[in-house]
Amino acid sequence: MSPAVSGINFTLSLGGVPDILGGQRNVTMNWSMETIDKTSRDSAMWYEYLAGLRGWTIDFDGLFLEDDSAEQVLEDAWINQTTIAIILTTPASNTYSGTCFLTSYSFTGPYSAESTATGTLQGTGALQSTAS
Repeated sequence: MSPAVSGINFTLSLGGVPDILGGQRNVTMNWSMETIDKTSRDSAMWYEYLAGLRGWTIDFDGLFLEDDSAEQVLEDAWINQTTIAIILTTPASNTYSGTCFLTSYSFTGPYSAESTATGTLQGTGALQSTAS
């Protein structure tokens, strides 16, 4: 059995010359796939499906760092409605890469705590996976 993996060693990099998103704490890769119902009277009373469209998103959060170059990549992409190249790297140096849109982003400025940011990246097109 493989050992457990520490989440602290996952990194999310943004942009053409990848910059690791500064201050990041958590990152979640989400994969989805639609199914197409192909059930018929020949299905012996069981639903049957075909594989449909696939998609992916990445949710992230961490400290808000105004002078971080990756934060600027996010802001520029949202303002200009352009895509962002991403690379998500695991502790074993496996990578997931693709192109996405920033679909949500928020940051907080609490009175007595650190400023934090959260966001969602919506993949557009295929997600590439590379094992180390």
